[in-house]
This record gives sequence, C-alpha cells and structure tokens, in this order.
Amino acid sequence: MDDIYSIRKAEIKDASGIAKVHTETWQSHYRGKIPDEFLDGLSVEKRAEGWEKNLSDPKTKTAVFVAESDNEIVGFCCVGPSREGEVADVVGELYAIYVESSKQGQGIGSALVQAGLEYLKNEGFKKATLWVLKTNTLSICFYESKGWKADGKEKREEKDGFVFEEIQYVVDL
Repeated sequence: MDDIYSIRKAEIKDASGIAKVHTETWQSHYRGKIPDEFLDGLSVEKRAEGWEKNLSDPKTKTAVFVAESDNEIVGFCCVGPSREGEVADVVGELYAIYVESSKQGQGIGSALVQAGLEYLKNEGFKKATLWVLKTNTLSICFYESKGWKADGKEKREEKDGFVFEEIQYVVDL
C-alpha cells in the first residue's frame, strides 16, 4: 500500500531533511554516472548549511516544496527564474527534484513537479526549463511522461575533476 504524503512550501527548519534526501538520492541515483569519490564525499551537514542559506534568502521568485510522509521529508523540488539571465522574466526553471528511492512510484515526484510549475505559472512565467544528465534515462523518461521536451540545448560543466554532460528540457506553463 502506498504511503500518504503531503506537499507544502519548505521552511528553514526543513533544511536538514532536504539535505538528507538530496545527499542520499545523489549517492544512489548518480552512482556509476559520476565518480564514486565525489559521491562518497557528499555531506548531509554541508548540504544542510546550503539549504538553510537558500531557505532564508528572501528571493521573491524562488521556491522550495517538500513532500512529507510520517512527519519526514521524503522529497523536494526547487524552482525559480531561469539561470539564463536573458529569459529570466518569462522562463522559469526546475532547479532540482529528488524523491527517496523507497518512495518513488507513488506520485510524489509528480506532485512536487506540479506544485513547482503551478508556482512558476502564478509568478508569471510562460515556460519552464530543466537540465538533466544525458545518462539519467530514468529521469528523462519521467520528464517526457509529464510533457517536457528536449529543446536541443546541451552543456558540459566541469566539477571536481569530472564533467557533467546535460541536456535541457522545456515545457509550456
């Protein structure tokens, strides 16, 4: 039987729960896609500091939503203006979405994406974009099932001695 979950806007007190999901999902989902040394070096505590800073920043067009089940954060998404500055007034971006492996397939990711996209639409954005690792076929299938389309943009980002190769997806709001 599927667990009951709720979606809500994140608060500063959620930083450690978000960081736990963020770190653990990276370590499980990206194993074999990026170096183990990088993944093994990820720290929940360091990520919590980053999320505390993010959640206490008064940016008006950035939002983080969390999924809770049994009073624990089991997923989150973060949205805001596109990081491609020239389109930031009309294009939003899904910066991140992660759901604990044990909670996937229950509609949590879909509900988080929906909350994020509704927020962007209400903020006046007309489209949303996201970047996904080229090798992350599971996520690509998820996004495509939700109507996202690859727009042909690609980027290579060097990080700690390895390269992220990502493709951009877009959806109308």
